[in-house]
Amino acid sequence: MKIKEIYNILDAISPFEMQEGWDNCGLLVGDWEQEVERVVASVDIDAKMIEEQGENTFFVLHHPPIFSGLKRLVWSEYPAVLLRRLVQKNQAVVAMHTNFDQT
Repeated sequence: MKIKEIYNILDAISPFEMQEGWDNCGLLVGDWEQEVERVVASVDIDAKMIEEQGENTFFVLHHPPIFSGLKRLVWSEYPAVLLRRLVQKNQAVVAMHTNFDQT
């Protein structure tokens, strides 16, 4: 299944347009056409979760790992340490924060 297909299902359950203006919901890492082998749902994400999952994993998170504008990516600092590994493993992330809170 492709990310856009899963995203459309999630949007039907809890529309992304319902997010607060200050929030950062939606597809944060990945590509709409990317094929997904497994979906993992969690409140947050950490390095251990990323390492435990294989390539083409799609993480559906409550809290967005990218919350405000990134000004730098230092590989040893959050969130870059997570983003780098997500990209290396061809993993993707969608956040459903305030839009999910409202449903």
